Amino acid sequence: MTEELKQTEGQIVSINHDKRGLAIKDKSGDTHPFYWQDHIKMTNNKGEPLKQWWFIKVVAEKRHDDTWWITSQGYFQRPDDWPTTGGRKPEYQPRNERLIVIQSCAKLGADVFAITTTPDRMDFDTAMDLIIDRAIHDADWIMKAGEQK
Repeated sequence: MTEELKQTEGQIVSINHDKRGLAIKDKSGDTHPFYWQDHIKMTNNKGEPLKQWWFIKVVAEKRHDDTWWITSQGYFQRPDDWPTTGGRKPEYQPRNERLIVIQSCAKLGADVFAITTTPDRMDFDTAMDLIIDRAIHDADWIMKAGEQK
């Protein structure tokens, strides 16, 4: 009986060292499951265990139960024309320093107002208008001062 061998180059899309199995996605997008025996060390050239998303090449032989068992593995350089995953770009909260500065100024203004004013001197809405107006004014000054080096 002739043994059937195949060589696959691609990216590890899943790996389980405890169960000694991994799946590799090749350049065309097909996924190939493989297994390895105890005596094969699935590590990189530094001796570190292989990880998901790394690129490798394997040579495997087909067993009678139609499973592929790795006989050797090595490093595979990701080609420049490797297809992208097609996933969305991560969405990040845009930075808004001005809003943060205004928030900080409003907090500081409310703290100072609370220790320097008694509740009977001014109603809540008037106090908040005063604090927010001052926070916006001070934020402009602080933003300009922050730009200077």
